[in-house]
Amino acid sequence: MLKIVPIALLVLLVSEFAVAAQITMTCRNFRGPYVAVFDSKARTFRLRRTGRFTRYRVRRVQKHRYGYVVSGKTVKGGPDFVAFLGRNRRIHFEDRGKVFQTDKCR
Repeated sequence: MLKIVPIALLVLLVSEFAVAAQITMTCRNFRGPYVAVFDSKARTFRLRRTGRFTRYRVRRVQKHRYGYVVSGKTVKGGPDFVAFLGRNRRIHFEDRGKVFQTDKCR
């Protein structure tokens, strides 16, 4: 019995850590809702409106007290993005350093 408890505790801790590596948000813009997923281990950021996920290129990941700030490039020469994955969840889309769209997320 004494050997089972530490093993069960280890399994619980490992599964909690694996879950925490992926942050999922539901966001909304003028085209409707979509899902955004950040994987802190793989350093990937993906969006899905319908069907398959679209992967955005991650350039920078900053860990803060309340979460992450992830920035990078969208697809096909599109704008830059900055995703705030903390208390005030949102995604900014920027062109030449100026925010032109902010999608609120939860």
